[in-house]
Amino acid sequence: MSEETARRVLDRLLGSRARELAIGFYGGEPLLAFDLVRRTVEEAERRRPRGSRLLLSLSTNGLLLDPEKVAFLAAHRVETQVSFDGSRAAQDLRAPGTFGVLSDRLEELRRLCPAFYEGLLEIAIIVTPDNLHTLAESVGLLLERRVPRITLGPVMGGSVRWERSRERELDGQLRLVYRRCRFVYDRTGRVPVTLFRRTLGRPLAKERGAMCGIGRGGLITVDVDGEVSTCPLLARSYQTFSAPGLRRWVEPLRIGRLDAPDLGGRLERFRAEVRRSPLFMQRERKGTARRRCADCRYRASCRVCPVAIAHAGEDPHLVPEFLCAFNRLSLKYRERFPAQLDLLA
Repeated sequence: MSEETARRVLDRLLGSRARELAIGFYGGEPLLAFDLVRRTVEEAERRRPRGSRLLLSLSTNGLLLDPEKVAFLAAHRVETQVSFDGSRAAQDLRAPGTFGVLSDRLEELRRLCPAFYEGLLEIAIIVTPDNLHTLAESVGLLLERRVPRITLGPVMGGSVRWERSRERELDGQLRLVYRRCRFVYDRTGRVPVTLFRRTLGRPLAKERGAMCGIGRGGLITVDVDGEVSTCPLLARSYQTFSAPGLRRWVEPLRIGRLDAPDLGGRLERFRAEVRRSPLFMQRERKGTARRRCADCRYRASCRVCPVAIAHAGEDPHLVPEFLCAFNRLSLKYRERFPAQLDLLA
């Protein structure tokens, strides 16, 4: 992304009347452009309107997360998510040869930057059918390192192959994760795996209507070339939208460039288009080939990304089997976990 594009993003953000302003850096790998990240953060803080709150986040593969960069991120309270699948076997499936570097880096951060490690760091594990057998081991290793926040999410994509006969294996791995997290919670009150965090009295999501908040338009994503979308999963710089479902349902939702004179009007038309789209709406009609979301006891809490549905095929209501199995079984164990006060969650 050029300096000029980043400045235009800030102009639009800081011109908002919102009391809470958020900037997230995604990739690709944002630390490859760390000087631009630094200048953008410093300018945003300098120009932040009085009375507003600025929230900063960054997602990285961690390979460039050296002490100098960490010192800056810590000083400016940038919440940092590192993609790391935990065990050597799992990480080798994601990025061969990177386990040792990331493992050493985490240990270095824990020793040298404890405030950053404990307050701003999050590790993200992507669960796939291929690394499923390592899931409990991977989470256990991160718990031993006292990682404060661990997110688990199912892989998306049309090439994911899932056999229903493996649900018992998935259930067993999640059961082990639950037990290890419950052990930590019973002794410390902490809930490091965010999957199990639930707050007392928090209302459930609507069971009907929109699948996600993309149609509200409160967030925008600006790609490196200045193209605007409302979700990082729709950015085109790091992926190809070759699946027929993606081309059919996602391409018509393109908004245009950041410097377009009628960007506000295009955003309004986008919101209207989303409200008409069966991909992003009609939660009650969604389901897998053998299960209807409307019949599921976890339907109000389930989060299935519409873009994941589009990755898998042309039916806007057909949820991929692996996503359904992961969400349904993980919510079963979340339901068993004690609800926490806001302070603990």
